[in-house]
Amino acid sequence: MTLATMALEVQGQHFQVVTPDENPYVQKFKQVYRDRAGYEYEAVLSALLKIVLLEISEPVYFDLGAFIGYFTFWPAKLLGPNRKVYAIESNPEHIEILKQGLELNQLQNVEILHSALSDKVETLRILNNSVSAIGNPGGQEIQSESLDQLCQRLNLSPNVIKMDIHGFEGKVLQGMKTILQDSLEFLFLELHPNVYLEKFTPGITRGMILDQLEAAGFSNYYVAGHRYSWSDGMQRFFETGKFAYQAITPENRGLILFDRHNQILIVSSKRPLESLIGPSIIDPSTE
Repeated sequence: MTLATMALEVQGQHFQVVTPDENPYVQKFKQVYRDRAGYEYEAVLSALLKIVLLEISEPVYFDLGAFIGYFTFWPAKLLGPNRKVYAIESNPEHIEILKQGLELNQLQNVEILHSALSDKVETLRILNNSVSAIGNPGGQEIQSESLDQLCQRLNLSPNVIKMDIHGFEGKVLQGMKTILQDSLEFLFLELHPNVYLEKFTPGITRGMILDQLEAAGFSNYYVAGHRYSWSDGMQRFFETGKFAYQAITPENRGLILFDRHNQILIVSSKRPLESLIGPSIIDPSTE
C-alpha cells in the first residue's frame, strides 16, 4: 500500500492525515480538494460539531467509523490535551493508518479502539469501508460487540458521537440503547438510504432508526449541504456561515426523506438545536 500525507485546516485546527493511494474513497476526497478552491470536506458537519464540543462542559467524544482520522484529529486538537477523543474503527488497515496519523500529529489525547460494533456478538465481515453481517463473500472476519458492551468494559460514557458506518448504523444503534437513554446528548449521524441499509442490515429502515432515536428522547433534524454535492445548502453555508435545517416530525418525515436517495446528515439532540445555532436560513425541504 502506497501512503502519502495531506495537510488540512478544519475549524481553525491544523493537522495531517495519511492517505493510502489504493483507497477509492481517499482518492475522491483528495480529488474534490484539488478541483474546488476553498473547499472543506463535510464543512457543515464540522461547524456543527465544533459548536457542540465547545458548548458541553465535559465532552466525551466518540468518532464511530474513524477511517483515516479526519473527524478524530481536528476535534482532538480543538479540545486540547486534557480531553480525550476516542476513535473507533473495525478495519485493521484503517487502524494502522490511524496509528500513523496519530504519530504524525503528535497527539496524546486520542485513544484508538479496534472494535467492530453491532447489536450483539456475532461474526462480521469487513468489506472495504463497510461491515456486513449477512454472509457476503470475501472480506475479513471479525467478532463484534455492542457499543453498550464496549463502554461498560472500558467504563466510558460518551455524550457526543459522530457516526459514519456505511449502512450499518441500524444494528449499531440497536446495540447502544443504554447509551442513547443515559449519557448521549448529541448524535451526528450519516444516515444512508434504505437501499443501502437493506444491503448491510436487512429489515432496518431510515424510519425505524428515526423512531428509535425519538423513543430515546432525541429530536431529529435534517441538515442540508452535506458531503460532496454543491447543493444550495452547502453553497449558502460557505457564503454565510449559517445552517439550513429542519426538524423532522411524524408529519413531515415522508416528505423530507422521499427523494433523498443519498446519505444525509441527521443531527439528533436532547436539547433544541435552534438554541445552539439559531434559526434555519432557508427551508431545507427544497435542498
